[in-house]
Amino acid sequence: MKDGYEYFANGHLITVFSATNYCGRDMNFGALLDIVDVGDTLLVTPKQIEPYNSSFWSAEVIRDRSASPMRVRR
Repeated sequence: MKDGYEYFANGHLITVFSATNYCGRDMNFGALLDIVDVGDTLLVTPKQIEPYNSSFWSAEVIRDRSASPMRVRR
């Protein structure tokens, strides 16, 4: 999702991706939704978040990063 958001279902639904430059490899935008109450309706406007080009996600960091722990179902 390069733009950080995507409309679907004929514009009735929107998917928002909040992680910019995911793991330092995609240079994708993130997004947030600006929601304003306008009387009888809500005005929903996606706002893009520019990717941050960081050297933090080096190949070594990704390789050496421990896996997330498994969730226990209750």
